[in-house]
Amino acid sequence: MNDVSSLRVLLSAGLVLAASFASSSLLAADEAPASEAGPGVALDHPAAVLDRYARDAHETRITNAWWSVGGGAALVTSGLITVSGDHESWGHFVWIAGGVSILGGLVQLFLPSDLEQLESA
Repeated sequence: MNDVSSLRVLLSAGLVLAASFASSSLLAADEAPASEAGPGVALDHPAAVLDRYARDAHETRITNAWWSVGGGAALVTSGLITVSGDHESWGHFVWIAGGVSILGGLVQLFLPSDLEQLESA
């Protein structure tokens, strides 16, 4: 077993997981206070509240979709490098998991969330 390939795959998977968890916390820290909602917009009005939450849901969905696609691309690359160099069976698992991550990210990119559908209705 090649230790350099194993380390490379584990490092790639760790970076994908760290990016997945970090994106949620970065978005939570970026929320605007209620006083910045805009002049004359009362946040107790149901349409304004729904609009704000739908906008936040849209931004979160797009960000998570791109993280999923990028992480999946890193896993596919690492898995294919491992498979071509070592002929180890776990490399197949890594690139297949990356492919599933890419497909999930693409689906998430184009399908609106429930909150977005509610807002558009």
